[in-house]
Amino acid sequence: MIKRFFVFGIVSLMAMTSSPAISAAQPNSQAAMPRLALPVEPGNYPDESLVASEEGSVVLIATIGVDGQMSNARVESSSGHSRLDEASIILANEARLSTPPTNAAGEPVSVEVFVDIVWELPPDTSVAAQNDLELDPSSAFAVAYFKPDVDFAGYDSLIIDLPEVAFREGWRLQHGQATSFDMERIRRDCAQWFLDVFTSELQDEGGFQFVDEAGENVLLIRAGIGELDVIAPFLASTFDPGYSIAQSGTTATLVLELFDSSSGETLARVFDRQQSSSANFSAVVTRASNQKDARDIFAGWAELLHARLVEGRIN
Repeated sequence: MIKRFFVFGIVSLMAMTSSPAISAAQPNSQAAMPRLALPVEPGNYPDESLVASEEGSVVLIATIGVDGQMSNARVESSSGHSRLDEASIILANEARLSTPPTNAAGEPVSVEVFVDIVWELPPDTSVAAQNDLELDPSSAFAVAYFKPDVDFAGYDSLIIDLPEVAFREGWRLQHGQATSFDMERIRRDCAQWFLDVFTSELQDEGGFQFVDEAGENVLLIRAGIGELDVIAPFLASTFDPGYSIAQSGTTATLVLELFDSSSGETLARVFDRQQSSSANFSAVVTRASNQKDARDIFAGWAELLHARLVEGRIN
C-alpha cells in the first residue's frame, strides 16, 4: 500500500479508567481542568519536521464533547516549532475518547482539558537512520537521502502510481466556499497532472519503460504532494469567474521515495518545496494558469529525478 504522505491517521484513546468522574459543577478554571496525554504514532510526525529533526512538547487546551470527540484544540504552550504545533492541533481534533467524561450522576458531559503531546525522535526512526540512507548535500533537491553508493544503472523500467495530495493547513478556511467536492477535484487533477508530467519526462525523454509489475530491473517510485496552496481555485460551488489578482502563485511540497521493486529496499528519499514563477509579479490568476503553474512545478521535479537517474545509469 502506498504510504499516505501528509495525512494524519485518527488516534483512538483508551478510557481513563483510573480517573474520577468529572463534575459538571466543577469551576471551569485552568487550575481545575483535567489533564491527559495524547500519544504520537510514527505516522503522525510531519515529514519536514523529521528532516529538520524537530522535537518538543506541546500543551493544548481542547474540548471533549459528550460523544467523546475532541475538538476546538488550541495551543497553550508551544513546542517552539510551528509544524509540530499545527500537527498537535490536527492530532487532538481527530482524537476520540472511548469513554466520554461524566458528571457525578454518570451522565456524559462536555469538558475542557489540557492535552500534553510530546514529539520525540527515536534514534532508529530518524530519516537519516532509516534504511541506512545518507544525506546528499550536493543534490539539487532541497533535502535528499540516498543509499550509499546507490547505482541506478540496472534499472530500465519504472512503476509509479498516482501520488497522495494534501492541501496546506487552513486552505479551506481561506477559501470558505470550497466544498469537499471542489477539494477532491483539485486533488484528483493535480495527481493526474503529476503522473502525466513524470511519464512524459521519464519515458519519452528518459527512455524508461513504465510497467505494472515488480521485477529485478524495475524501480518503484512513490510520491506525495503536500502543503498544496492553490491561490485562485475554480470552484464549482460558486458563480464567480474563477480569477483574481495575486502576487503569489501555486506552491507545493514533494516527498519522493525510490525502492527496488523486487526486494523492497529503500534507495532514496527526497524532499523539495517549490513555488510557481507567477509568484514573481502581480497577475491574473485563473484555473488555466493554476494548471500551468502546477505542471511547471511537477516538470521541475521530474527533470531533477531524471537527471539523478541518468547520472546513475552512466556510472
